[in-house]
This record gives sequence, C-alpha cells and structure tokens, in this order.
Amino acid sequence: MIWNLILKIKSALKKQTTHIKYISVTLSSEYPPKINFNSVHDLNSMIIDFEGSNDIGDVHIVVQDPFCVKIRKNQVFQEKKVAFLSTYLPYALISYFSRKHKKCYTVSHFAQTLDGRIASSSGDSKWIGNEENLVHSHRMRALCDGILVGAHTLHIDNPSLNVRLVKGNNPIKIIIGGDHLDFEAYKAIDKNTIIFCQNHSDFKETEQRIILTKNNGEYSPKDLLNTLYQKGLDSVYIEGGSYTTSVFIKQHAVDQVQVHITPKIIGSGLIGFQFDGLNSIKEAIQFTSYRFVPVGDHIMFIGELDG
Repeated sequence: MIWNLILKIKSALKKQTTHIKYISVTLSSEYPPKINFNSVHDLNSMIIDFEGSNDIGDVHIVVQDPFCVKIRKNQVFQEKKVAFLSTYLPYALISYFSRKHKKCYTVSHFAQTLDGRIASSSGDSKWIGNEENLVHSHRMRALCDGILVGAHTLHIDNPSLNVRLVKGNNPIKIIIGGDHLDFEAYKAIDKNTIIFCQNHSDFKETEQRIILTKNNGEYSPKDLLNTLYQKGLDSVYIEGGSYTTSVFIKQHAVDQVQVHITPKIIGSGLIGFQFDGLNSIKEAIQFTSYRFVPVGDHIMFIGELDG
C-alpha cells in the first residue's frame, strides 16, 4: 500500500543523519520495501533524487523544494497512485529540508465556505468540509511532527488532535496561550503536549510549558518555531483557529496554506483570515506557487509562501 510506503520513507529519513543525494526504495511485490540512502539495492526501485544527478530506477522522482516533487519517469504506478504520491510524499521528505535550512516547516489548513466562513455565528463548524477532507487532515497529522492550535480553539472544540482515520503515529500536540485554562479538562493534553504561554504560576511537572512573551499583543511565531526545531520537530501542522493562523501568516511564518473550499454559503460567521485592512491590492499576501486539487466533490487550494 502506497500510504504505508510513504510512512516508512518518512520514518527512515527522520533517522538519517548523513548527507543524502538520493533515496532508493525497492518496489518488488515479493518482498517488503527496502530503503537505501545513496545506493541502489535493486534496479526495480523508486529513486527520490534531491540533486537531480541520476536517472535510474523504474520510478524517478526529482525533489526541487520541500513541497514540490516531479515524477520524471514512471513504469510502475497507475495515474491514481501517482496523484496520491505527488500529494503526500513531499511531507514525508520535509526532514531533509529541515536539516538543510535549520528550520521547522509549517503547513496551515482549514475548511471554509464559498463566502470565506470557517464557522457560523454560533461557532458551529461541523462539518464544513467533507469526509475526504477529514481523512486528508488525519494523513497530514501523521506526516507532520506536531499539530498546533490556539487556546481558543482548544476551549471551544476540545479536539483530540490525534490520528484515528489512517495508519500513522500521533503528532506532538502544541497549544498557544490559555494561561488560565484547566488543561486537565481537554482531550488533546497529555504528558508530551507542549504549551506556550506567559503565566506559569500553576505549572505542573507533567506539563511541558514554555514561556513565550508577547510583543504588541502577539506571540512571535518564529521564536516558537525555533524552539520547536531545537526540540527536534521538523514540521508543524496548524489547524487553527482563525486568529492563530492569521498571526503566523502575517508574520511570514507559514510555508504552505491549505484551504478546503466547500460549496456552501452561510452569509455570516467567523472568517478564515483576520488581518487589518489593506490600502491597495499590491499589499496583498502573494503565493510563490499554488494549485487547486479535488477533494471528493469539493476542492482544495494549496499555496506556498516565503515562510
């Protein structure tokens, strides 16, 4: 199964510490896949090439940046599997770029209506996205080292933030704010949860609380991400809320934005992006690249930013 193969590549790459030119993955149906770095065990292999220096293997993939893989040669996979591989393999490879650029990469995701609402006026957001989007979000959780939400989202939704719908490891939960919340009341909080806040007066030894001061009323996402990188996290999946996501984008701390768009209009409610108004279109946040991909009978915008 190609999903299991992607998970295996992520796990093997995460453990690798030496310089990598390419990854060779055997594709024999008779044996479990074998992963090699900078060597080829079998010509019946998929080559993931970071330097574009060879053209061997039945499948040859060139990786140009953290979110772009190009399949140059394919003698094995059918079109549907190629699309799946192109969608999810980049996130399994992020640790290579994390080590190279010494940073923790971020991917934000939320679902919104056609009129840009991520929840109704009452706060109801179930379910704006479809079932396929829910499965997609769980795949992303399995591929990213951490999952991040603001304290308001934690309090309103009380999410589990784990991997339930797909095979994979649960990400580290990361909470921003919530200095006065009783964290024992929330499903996402466990002994590995990282909590960034200002008030540590009720600190418990079982909680990983990290002091993060505010500047002009906002936390510094880049300081937060640097701390997570130092703790060994290569990638973080941001699932909201609106304020938290917007602060990260406004401060150029998001590498990729995923917006699931549902064919609904509710007319009012919470908007996905919260910025001060701009005086001209030239000031708008611009994407370096973007695409629209089908997600069941809905569609998703995926765009890269200079994070």
